[in-house]
Amino acid sequence: VKASSISLEKMSSRFSGLKALEGKGSLRAELNLSGSPKAPKVQGRIASDRLVAKGETLDAASANFSLSGETVTVNSFAARWQQAALTGSGTIGRIRSDSPSFNFSGTARGIEAGGFASRVKDLETMQLSGTGAADWRVSGTAKDLSYGVTFTSGRLETPDLRVAGLRADVKGQIQEKGESGPLDIRFSSEAAVFGKMRAEAISGSLDRTKEGLTFPSFSARLAGGRVKGSGRLVSGKEKEPAKLDFKVDAAGIGLQTLSSWAGLKEPVQGKADVSVTLGGTTKEPLVGVNASIPTLQAAGLKLADVRLRGTGKPSEMTFDPVSASIGGGSVTATGRFRSKEGTPLSLEFNAKGTDLDLKTLASGMQAGGEAPPSGKIDIS
Repeated sequence: VKASSISLEKMSSRFSGLKALEGKGSLRAELNLSGSPKAPKVQGRIASDRLVAKGETLDAASANFSLSGETVTVNSFAARWQQAALTGSGTIGRIRSDSPSFNFSGTARGIEAGGFASRVKDLETMQLSGTGAADWRVSGTAKDLSYGVTFTSGRLETPDLRVAGLRADVKGQIQEKGESGPLDIRFSSEAAVFGKMRAEAISGSLDRTKEGLTFPSFSARLAGGRVKGSGRLVSGKEKEPAKLDFKVDAAGIGLQTLSSWAGLKEPVQGKADVSVTLGGTTKEPLVGVNASIPTLQAAGLKLADVRLRGTGKPSEMTFDPVSASIGGGSVTATGRFRSKEGTPLSLEFNAKGTDLDLKTLASGMQAGGEAPPSGKIDIS
């Protein structure tokens, strides 16, 4: 039997459980019928230039299938979705019931990141570009479809961020565009570059609920050290900004690399262990920093056992107290950090020191062949 111009809307009306798919389009079919009238068996192939289901459009779709009893077995299908080549197979059970079940899996190749992001509310403003591939699965009923996607990409970009070697395992519920359903993501990346900053061996997890986004854990290598943390972003009511609650710990961070990224004229040398908290809101974030640096060299000065605490906004922070030792003496200080777009980082410190060893203090200031000064001084 051959048929053309079969209305998907009319066909869905005969199977009440398929109405929730909101299918649209026209089908062509080639069918082979066998068996008895009470227990017919159907095998065949269907195709369509364009189909729409659950708000998603499939172009150049085709499938080979068989119907036996209450189960449709799709041995293979192919289509184009968001410019990607989609293939797969699966089953539809309880086809004549009010709640048929779906169980499909397959692959997608040549996924355009921008097209995919336009279907996800949290991503559509990121201006993503790049391509990727995915293994996918869909299961559930027409009213309650869940999905799982393992997405990989050699390179993705936004205007500010470049990511290489990305893998993301995503689980969620199929929602209408504009809705934000529950989402579970596990991700990893070989490297990411944001401005001058570069992070490597990135991994983490993200959960989205109606309350907001939760990051149970994330980690990366940064400036020769290791960073790990967790946090959450709580959605604001109506037009209120989202609330931030993050904690990050870092060990062995190379200060020379950080100072280069920040554009400091005088590089800072040493390795730091840092604890950072991020609170406030997305409109007015607040930062807290605690750091310890075994050996610090900056502007020709060499300090040991440096400890500092800072609070403020990302663009302007106050450091109080700051302490360090030089030889047998000690230094205490307060400072301020300012950062404005398009201008170099600005640092200001007021310090007091007692019994400071000049030889140790000025060990980084001497030109080749010059002997360092000796003695001890107090400063203020």
